[in-house]
Amino acid sequence: GETLQAGIERLFAALGESFGGFRLIGGRLAQAHYHVAKPRADSERAVEYGAAIQIEGGAAVVAASGSFGPSVSGAPLLHLHGALADDQGRGHGGHLNVDRCVAGPGGVRVHLMTGSGFRQAADPETRFSTFFPVSEYTHEPVGHH
Repeated sequence: GETLQAGIERLFAALGESFGGFRLIGGRLAQAHYHVAKPRADSERAVEYGAAIQIEGGAAVVAASGSFGPSVSGAPLLHLHGALADDQGRGHGGHLNVDRCVAGPGGVRVHLMTGSGFRQAADPETRFSTFFPVSEYTHEPVGHH
């Protein structure tokens, strides 16, 4: 019944971690929302995420992987892309909205990866604030790519 943001943030906190990677490896979402990126002529960026797409009736998690770390403001942030299947078996996928995706009965299985981390930083090339790898020792971005 938790959002992916709340549940995964809670799991990392229980391990004393504020950085890491993770994978969703099964389970069901009672509420499933995702976004896809498309080019827009009125944007200075190559693509923009569109409005959330809701999968009516929830969805099964096929696979997803994401990053966890501090946002530009320092708040915990998840970034997650994945594939879902609706009740008719049709595939859906893109950027999963972790604040609107809610675990269903039985939960969602998550594999946490610690010892490496990510921090949100402005990326001059894409003009998005994206995750960059950080040193587990200094927690500073390891260069811009």
